[in-house]
Amino acid sequence: MHLSPATFFTHKAYPKNLKALFLAKLFRDYGYAIGTFFFPLFLFQLGPFLPITGVSSFQRGMIAIGLYFFIQTAGVALFSLPASVIIRKIGMKNSMIVGVIIHIISFGLFMSVDRYPILILVALALEIIRVPLYWISYYTLFSTFAVYKKMGESVGTIEFFTKMVQASAPAIAGLLIVGFGYGYVFLIALGLQVIAIFALLFIEADDTISKPSFKEFSQRVRTREYRQISTAYVGKYLTEALYFLWPFFVFFIIGSVDQVGFLYSFVYFISLLIIYFTGWYIDHSKSRTPFSISGMLMGGLWISRAFINTPWSVIVVDSFDKMLGSVFLPFYESLLLRRGKGRAAFSHFVYREIIISLAGVLFWFTFIGYFFIFDSWRSLLILGLIGMLGSIQLKEHKDDEVAE
Repeated sequence: MHLSPATFFTHKAYPKNLKALFLAKLFRDYGYAIGTFFFPLFLFQLGPFLPITGVSSFQRGMIAIGLYFFIQTAGVALFSLPASVIIRKIGMKNSMIVGVIIHIISFGLFMSVDRYPILILVALALEIIRVPLYWISYYTLFSTFAVYKKMGESVGTIEFFTKMVQASAPAIAGLLIVGFGYGYVFLIALGLQVIAIFALLFIEADDTISKPSFKEFSQRVRTREYRQISTAYVGKYLTEALYFLWPFFVFFIIGSVDQVGFLYSFVYFISLLIIYFTGWYIDHSKSRTPFSISGMLMGGLWISRAFINTPWSVIVVDSFDKMLGSVFLPFYESLLLRRGKGRAAFSHFVYREIIISLAGVLFWFTFIGYFFIFDSWRSLLILGLIGMLGSIQLKEHKDDEVAE
């Protein structure tokens, strides 16, 4: 199948509302990629402000990263059900718009953190509100708007275009940080979020049907099937957290922000074409073999990263990882969206947000404890293998409460 921008705007797999959602996510993700690719390094530099003794400056910086995300994920876990009430009142489109506006304010606050460190706490509080408002609404709308039998193609398309624009983000972020500082990185990220809001305005229907509750959530997690998908969600969070941190770890190997940025722009370009064709394959095949094999191989690569010491070894391992990820990610996302499609989609994604946030609490608590004891990041990468093995537990069979 031929892929082009014209294909995206005319193909029957992409209804009008889905196109608007795609474009909004495209600009949002591009801004996010520029603004947060080196965000762990930004947080690391706040380490000296922590009143902690008996640890090295490296450990203090790592603990600063862990504390930020520990507080964020704990807050999101507590706020997700109250956020669902807000979403039901104002609608999912408006919730996404509010989420993007909050992100714009957060980036604005990050620009002044070097002068007023206390602003990081204000931004953190806003991020706790933003995450569930945006992502619960996004996944519910995607699952609702997408054609069930073409879910893989829809996922593959948006991932293709997202990776295409994101490929330049690491290089741009690295050059801006070296030349002008973090402020300009956050400024560009802020501007791209504004464009995402305009795309969201074209979404029309966003009715919610189900009504999430703590009682229903506790009933679901007691079932064997839901515990299995919870394992997959937890595993995916572990790997996403490590992927977020990995370029920061590479910085300690290479020692140059701009070189890390160029390296990852090169690596991202490699994975582009595979993503779309994987999405097409998902819709035309029932086999889970590519999903399982790619996930297990990606898990093994996390072990190999513990022994990386040169830029070339980073390129080889991460290029292979991106190619495998181009197979794994469309499979995972299409399975995730198919599981939630139906009358209980909203509840499904609210509960998913709670589960992955609790996984985040566990991960970042472990992260903080690890760096109170150890002065090296390499052993932590074993969690990547554990996470990938958990991620491949996700299956297409839907909950009984989720109908076609």
